[in-house]
Amino acid sequence: MRLGTGKREASSWIRGLCRRGPWICKRREPGCWILTRLRLWVTGGLGSDGGDRFAEEGRNGRDWRGVRCRGGAEVLRCRVAGSVSVAEVLWEDDEHQGEEIESFVEEVMRKICDKRVDVPENLVEDYRQIKAIIEKLDVDSSGVRFIGIHGMGGIGKTTLAKVVFNKLCFGFDDAFFLNDIREATQHGLINLQKKLLSGFCGSRIVEHIKDIGDGMQLMKKVFRTKKVLIVLDNLDKKEQLEKLVGKSNWFNSGSRIIITTRDKGILMTQMESSSKEDLSQPEGILDYEVHGMGFDQALQLFSKHTFGSDSPMEDYVALSKAIVDKVDRLPLAVEVIGSLLYCCSSTLEPHFDKRNLWKDTLKKLDRGPFKDVRDILMISYEGLENEQKEVFLDIACFFTNEEKTYPIIMWDNCNYNPHIAIPILLQRSLIKIGDDNKFWMHDQVRDLGRYIILKEYPHKFSRVWIHEDVVKLLESKERKEDVKALSLTYDGHSIAPKELAALPNLRFLRVKGIDIKELPSSIGEMEMLVKLDLSHSGIVKLPDSIGYLEKLEVIGIAGWQDMDLAFPQCLLVQDVPDF
Repeated sequence: MRLGTGKREASSWIRGLCRRGPWICKRREPGCWILTRLRLWVTGGLGSDGGDRFAEEGRNGRDWRGVRCRGGAEVLRCRVAGSVSVAEVLWEDDEHQGEEIESFVEEVMRKICDKRVDVPENLVEDYRQIKAIIEKLDVDSSGVRFIGIHGMGGIGKTTLAKVVFNKLCFGFDDAFFLNDIREATQHGLINLQKKLLSGFCGSRIVEHIKDIGDGMQLMKKVFRTKKVLIVLDNLDKKEQLEKLVGKSNWFNSGSRIIITTRDKGILMTQMESSSKEDLSQPEGILDYEVHGMGFDQALQLFSKHTFGSDSPMEDYVALSKAIVDKVDRLPLAVEVIGSLLYCCSSTLEPHFDKRNLWKDTLKKLDRGPFKDVRDILMISYEGLENEQKEVFLDIACFFTNEEKTYPIIMWDNCNYNPHIAIPILLQRSLIKIGDDNKFWMHDQVRDLGRYIILKEYPHKFSRVWIHEDVVKLLESKERKEDVKALSLTYDGHSIAPKELAALPNLRFLRVKGIDIKELPSSIGEMEMLVKLDLSHSGIVKLPDSIGYLEKLEVIGIAGWQDMDLAFPQCLLVQDVPDF
């Protein structure tokens, strides 16, 4: 079907497709476009019988499996809790059978509730600190408790919070882990409120939130009715805390809120007691300072990433201990350096003594002292080839928590060899890919990439994502041939035709959350453009000149299903294969 022959016909067609996928992707024939991803979007909520609905997306993205439990979450929880009790009884009678049942119950709980979060593949649990945090949470007591997990970057705050969350989440009516708030705040606190609330009441309800005040009122209504477990990861401003979880009297008794932050000052907020008669209710946020890993644990973590075992090979024990000690047992540094040595050692010829590589790495570490983890991470970055660096920097600036399919199409078009670069970045622990096929970076690694662009990259403004820098660059009348990628994600700036024409080498453009209805026709002059992300923008019409962009491979259209769209004649939608 050719889009644009009739506005209503085209809009209806694209709305139907957008419910199944947020992207249009170009076929190889000139001027022909197809949708290349079908993905069902299911919102949570209560069924007509009052039972809770739990939905899980298939790994292949093609189907959803829903599980409905009459009587709601409480009945389901009792059933699961009963299964756990059986497992505990059998544990005493038959240890092997008890382990099997407990493992089975955990798997059922994971699939039904779908609340657990991903933890590192080579996790080494710090049982001492996990126990200390759980004791502070005191989940068997009444009242509402806030606990702040604080410490320097790279020390393992988020990992501890994830492990604790996974251990406790099934004991609550509902639970949600809000990732990397410091990064997500750039898209606005309202979006963060919506994301948090969508974990409890579904996306349709939260779409009615118009401002921060609306979000706070809805949170009070939702949280007062349930015993909830919430993790707010990586806060860096008090305002985030105030607008996302407010005060203790927002919550039902028994609720627990965990906060991770580098800034202990954020935790100096007094939380009103939900009950003045409850003497056990803490007056403020309880704090827990994360300590460095024990040496034996750090050595085990290093060995997992370097040797694939819990301890180093005999000939490498002394070198391994020296490296672990040199990076001060910081989990992130241990992981990245260990992965670097594994990756580099695997490429050496058999007759080379790999210990010389290790000694050279130790010499680089000896050049410290390091200001922070970033200096250690830079050693791994410097060992990348140029194309791998380009992919790494793109992910750091634009594609953290983004689905990998369409960036890969762009990098392939740019000859960055993504199918080689991505495995290298994975091997070096610079990125991870979740079960949802989205890129993930530790915030310290992401900050390293952005630091390189802002301070050290030879072409300043090669990638622009900070709103103020974007506006400054667009308002400049000079031609900007160094700009490769740009993200404009805030309202308050309309795009003039001359501004786009001044970016001839732009290969990625994101226009999100700005109040313009149509892109200027000058977009047809951006000959190098490969990916155009218009997701959740106010744009309702694409200019005919977009058909002149021969390199353009992908157009993002997520969030357009409720728009009345008009497409140029050059865009054609055809049947799409699943992949």
